[in-house]
Amino acid sequence: MRTTFFGYELARRALATSQRSIDVAGHNIANASTPGYSRQRVITTATPPYTVPTLIRSGQAGQVGTGAEITSIRRVQSAFLEAQARMVTSDSGAWSRRHEALSRLEAVTNEPGDSGLHALLDRFWMSWQGLSTDPASTSLRQAVTASASSLADGFNRVDRQIRALQTNADEMVRADVYRINSLADQLNGLNQAIRLASGVGDNPNDLLDQRDVILRDLAQAAAVTIREYGDGSIAVAIGGYDLVQQYGVNRLATVNQPGTGFAQVMWEGTGVPLSARSGTLAGAIEMRDTIYAGFLADLDIIADTIAAEVNAIHRTGFDLSSPPETGRDFFDTTVSGARGMRLSAALAGDVSLIAASAGGEAGDGQIAVAIARIRTERLAGLGEHTIDDHYRGLVAGLAVRGQEAERVMHTQELLSRQIDNQRSQESGVSLDEEMVELMKHQHVYTAAARLLTAMDEMVQTLIERTGAGR
Repeated sequence: MRTTFFGYELARRALATSQRSIDVAGHNIANASTPGYSRQRVITTATPPYTVPTLIRSGQAGQVGTGAEITSIRRVQSAFLEAQARMVTSDSGAWSRRHEALSRLEAVTNEPGDSGLHALLDRFWMSWQGLSTDPASTSLRQAVTASASSLADGFNRVDRQIRALQTNADEMVRADVYRINSLADQLNGLNQAIRLASGVGDNPNDLLDQRDVILRDLAQAAAVTIREYGDGSIAVAIGGYDLVQQYGVNRLATVNQPGTGFAQVMWEGTGVPLSARSGTLAGAIEMRDTIYAGFLADLDIIADTIAAEVNAIHRTGFDLSSPPETGRDFFDTTVSGARGMRLSAALAGDVSLIAASAGGEAGDGQIAVAIARIRTERLAGLGEHTIDDHYRGLVAGLAVRGQEAERVMHTQELLSRQIDNQRSQESGVSLDEEMVELMKHQHVYTAAARLLTAMDEMVQTLIERTGAGR
C-alpha cells in the first residue's frame, strides 16, 4: 500500500497546478485589450502513476494516480490566419498608396473646373477663332496672348505640382526604408530572446506575440515570406532576399539616382536592387515612378504637340509689321515639355507680331483659322486623337483607375476586418470565458487545500492515537 504521506505530494501538485492556471487566467484578463495579444491556456497532464509494490498481484489494477502537472502554457493562435493577415495587409498598403496617388492627381488636374487645362484649352482655341473674325484687332490679339499665357501657366502649374507630389512620394520611399530597417532590428532582437527562452524549455508566448505584431507592421511596408527554425527564431525575406536571418540582419539602403535624385532602394553593401511586390514601399515607388511620372510624360506629349502644331502653322503666316514678316514661332520651345511651355517673349511684348494672315494682308485671318482648327485634327503623335480628346481620355483614365483603386482598397479593408474578426475569435481574450476559467481553478484550489487539510488531520489522528496506546 502507499504511505500515509503520499497524499501530501498529490495535494501539493494540485495546489501548484491550480495556482499557475489562475495566474495564466489573470494574465489573459490583464491583456484583454492589448493589441496583438493571443490568449494562453495551461496544458495539464496526469503525472506518471505509481505501481503499488506487492508480493501477490490480484486481477485488480495495481497503479495509483499521483496527481497532475503543467507540461506547457500554450499560445492559442492560428498560423494560417496570421499569414493571411500579413498578405492582406501588404496588398492593402500598396492599394492605399495607389488610391492616394490617383486622388491627388485628380485634385491637381481639377477637372472639370474653370482653372483646369481643359477649360484653358477651350479659351485658347476660341481666342484664335475670335481673332480670325478681325485679324487686325489689338484687343483680340491681346486675348490670344492672354489665353496662351494662361494655358502655358496651367501646364507649368500642373507640372510643378506633380513634381512636388513625386518629391513627397520619394520621401515616403525613404521613410519606409528606415521603418523596415528599424523593424528588422527589432525582429533580430526578439529572435535572440526567443532563442534563449526556448533553449531553457520556456514558452516565450508574449515574445512571440510581440514578434507577430512587428511582422504585421513589416508586412504593411513590404510583402514578406517567413521561414521558421527549430530554435524558435525565424528568417524574413523580401522579394526572395533575406532581410532578417537566423543570426543577423541584412539592411536596406537608398542610393540617389543620377538626374532625378530620387532614391533607389538597394540591399546595403551588395548593389542588388530591392524587388518589392506589394506593401506601402512598393506603392510609394509606383506612385513616384509610374503614376506620377507616367502622367507627367503624357502631359509633356500634349504640351509639346500643341507647341509644335501651333508653331508649324504660325511660322507660315505673316504678322502686322511693315512690311509683314513671317517664320516666327508662337511658343518658345527652348525648354520642352509642360514645365517649359511658354509664349514667345517677342509676341508677349508686341501683339502685332502674331501671324494671323496667310498672305500678309491685314484683314486675312486664314492662319488664325488654321490654328483654331488644330483642335479638331487627329494627330499621329497622339494616337490619331485630337488634343482635347487625348487630354479628356487622360483625365477619364485617372477617374477610372481611381475608382478601381478605391473599390479594391475597400475590398481589402473588408477582408482585413474579416480576418481580424476570425483572429479575435481564435486568439482573442473573452472576459466571460476567463471568468469561468478563474472560478473553475479557484474551486480546484479550494478543493486541493481541503485535501491537504484532510491529509493533515489523518496524520495528526495517527500520531495522537498511536501515542495514546503506548
